[in-house]
Amino acid sequence: MNAQPLTGIKKVYFWTGAILPLVSSFGYLLAPSGTVQHFNGEVNNTSKFWCSVVASGDLVVSYLMLSGIFTKSTEVRQLVIRAYWLFSLFHFGAFWFWHNVGDRHRNGLMYPAAMIATTAALLAWGK
Repeated sequence: MNAQPLTGIKKVYFWTGAILPLVSSFGYLLAPSGTVQHFNGEVNNTSKFWCSVVASGDLVVSYLMLSGIFTKSTEVRQLVIRAYWLFSLFHFGAFWFWHNVGDRHRNGLMYPAAMIATTAALLAWGK
């Protein structure tokens, strides 16, 4: 089935989901020590290694969201929405968990807000 052009909030959702993970992945790859410090972690080889691992997931998510923007298939777009929800559940859930049990991060409310936004998108468009 042919997908309708993205408009309004759906367009913002997909572009935000494509750009923000891309920016994050550059931070993870180019400044892993700064990223670890930003989240109140201890900089060491292991923490820098995990930054590079997380970067790959963010790059894949960015690619998926770009695919959702440019696809002509409604089914592909729905699959991208479901995949992004699953990624967000685990990705932001992990950040939120460590925000609550470890040192507090700046903007800790961003994590549940992201999970709520992706859940709303899943319910509205992920059919």
